Amino acid sequence: MIILLWLCVVIPLYWTLSSTILAQKPHIYHAWRYAEGRDLFYFYDLFFLIAFIILAIIIVGATLHNNHRMKQHVRKEVQYDPEQLRVRKAKLETFYTDRFGQASFRKNVRRYTVNPDQNLETHTIQKLYED
Repeated sequence: MIILLWLCVVIPLYWTLSSTILAQKPHIYHAWRYAEGRDLFYFYDLFFLIAFIILAIIIVGATLHNNHRMKQHVRKEVQYDPEQLRVRKAKLETFYTDRFGQASFRKNVRRYTVNPDQNLETHTIQKLYED
């Protein structure tokens, strides 16, 4: 899909440039050779230049605004409830200790074989949080 979309950008760009700016180059294939097309292109060149500059200013401004917003607001605001997180961590630690043994054992063991009865169901952790 991305390649197709890039072709939608590159083909019209090549089509326009080959028939206007590069029209004097004989070794380049020209999509069209009509004088009316070149006249129309050069008639709108100031419009295209101004539109490009305005779009570049808008895009750069939006990028700077978004970067500022990310640095100053999103990363500084707590996006979760710390008390609920503490409760959930405690529930998980208790669940893992009951199921797989002490934390010191779990963190230091190099190889561990899970018994079939220790396998987790699909929504086990989600159900643990709902309780």
